[in-house]
Amino acid sequence: FRRVLFRSENGRQPEWNFAYDQYRSTDNGNFLVAMTCTRESSIIYDLLSKMLDPNSIRSEDVDTLFGNLAANPIGNTMALDFLTRRWNDIEKALGTSHFVYFFRSLCDRLNTPAQYDQMIKLRDDHIDILNSTTVEQGLDIVRANVEWMTLNQEEIGGWLKNPSTATALPTTEPTTVTTTEIVIVTTTVEPGTEDTTTSTASSTASSTTTPAPTTTTPAPTTTTAPTTTAA
Repeated sequence: FRRVLFRSENGRQPEWNFAYDQYRSTDNGNFLVAMTCTRESSIIYDLLSKMLDPNSIRSEDVDTLFGNLAANPIGNTMALDFLTRRWNDIEKALGTSHFVYFFRSLCDRLNTPAQYDQMIKLRDDHIDILNSTTVEQGLDIVRANVEWMTLNQEEIGGWLKNPSTATALPTTEPTTVTTTEIVIVTTTVEPGTEDTTTSTASSTASSTTTPAPTTTTPAPTTTTAPTTTAA
């Protein structure tokens, strides 16, 4: 069986509506994952809201939905805000069994002191539910992300502003560039795991071959001694 992952990252509302209708009419969870790849904030918020309605999102797909939105660069901050502001609504609709997974799935992309403080407060406000080793592991990841950014952000920012500072190898001969298209398909986040990557990505790898320089050796020169004629 070959898994096919449909993506709607660049799609608008019509494409999203199609994927949602397919999800509702079939058992193919790939359409649900495709919807979480969107970059439209209105669609992301709509998905988060639908999570609270079992007639819109199947209860067994709730963790998959939230985990994949948490892995979305735009969806991550929106999912954190939704979890913080709508905690009581989530608990009323879904119970308390999902909260530890929701909390942990957010941590991988958080990397600022403000976000770390927000997660600490969220844990402390709901310590009766979030008193978990998994939660503490997530906080450790956020703290490590913050420390890494503190050490490297200035240097990386400077390089991005002036990429010409990168050292390039000089070449004196024409180069041949071979380009290969690489398509990566990642698996869907499964509930209860700590992996949150879900989408596909394509990248272009280039290999450069520089011909070896040609060296020409001059032919040796032969000198003939002058001929002397006797008188």
